[in-house]
Amino acid sequence: MSNLMMELAMMKKQDYFNEFKGNDKIRVIFGYKNEKKYYSDDYFEMSLRVWIGKEYFDEFINDPKVKNNMEVVNLFLKTPFFKELEKQTIKIDFKNWDFIVPSFFKKHNIKIIPYFQLGNDEDLTPNQFFSFLQEMKVKELKYITIILHSKSTEEEYKFLHKR
Repeated sequence: MSNLMMELAMMKKQDYFNEFKGNDKIRVIFGYKNEKKYYSDDYFEMSLRVWIGKEYFDEFINDPKVKNNMEVVNLFLKTPFFKELEKQTIKIDFKNWDFIVPSFFKKHNIKIIPYFQLGNDEDLTPNQFFSFLQEMKVKELKYITIILHSKSTEEEYKFLHKR
């Protein structure tokens, strides 16, 4: 288990929820995907979640003209902050099966949530995730997309503790 996973898995439930309560709905997805079209039979994706604090969305969340979370995301995608986030990569330390956190993440208190998935619906164990990446010689994870989920923190906590 990586240092990151161990640190999060050791947190008490209330501490974990307090850590991520500021933004429970929006997650940025970093990972590996092949160059095929998303809906093609040959498309392949492995990913993990990244948490960004609510303060980066507040301007849009508090705007009465913004009707829903999808609009919040669309406006966020146009910000200079997002443009820089999109350029970031998470390097992989295969020796320790861990992630090398970019300085941009540290500077902006962005957290990697080790919720590993294959495609959109199949959960992976950390062992499977790192093994697949190593087998495919993937050395870094890049921005893929943003998801909206109303109870991300609860889902992620359960995922971490079923391992």
